Amino acid sequence: MNAGQWLIADSTKIKVFSPWFPRAADNAIFTYEKIVVVGSPTLLVKVVEKSKDDPGNGTATSATFSAILGTSFFKATGEDLKELIRFQYELNAGEGGVEAILYRMLAPTWYSDAAIPAP
Repeated sequence: MNAGQWLIADSTKIKVFSPWFPRAADNAIFTYEKIVVVGSPTLLVKVVEKSKDDPGNGTATSATFSAILGTSFFKATGEDLKELIRFQYELNAGEGGVEAILYRMLAPTWYSDAAIPAP
């Protein structure tokens, strides 16, 4: 289990990628949690995909993370995903000095049908 990862920036924008992992089905629901926020940084998470034979860093999908109301969780749905998946994290810090966020990506919920599974 991953207890969380820190991203720390000092009045700048940083961008990092997670390792590639294989998709387990054509579609997925991705979820992350903001555990601790220091200052007022903005965290942008993108789902990136590529085929095994494609060179480069991959292409961001159209999956857009949105807040699950009343929680610190954010979710996005990816459909017709390519063979390899990873996440791009972009932390935008303000001008006020060091800002940081402790976040955790949860295991994706994979499904083969194009419809989102019922909760």
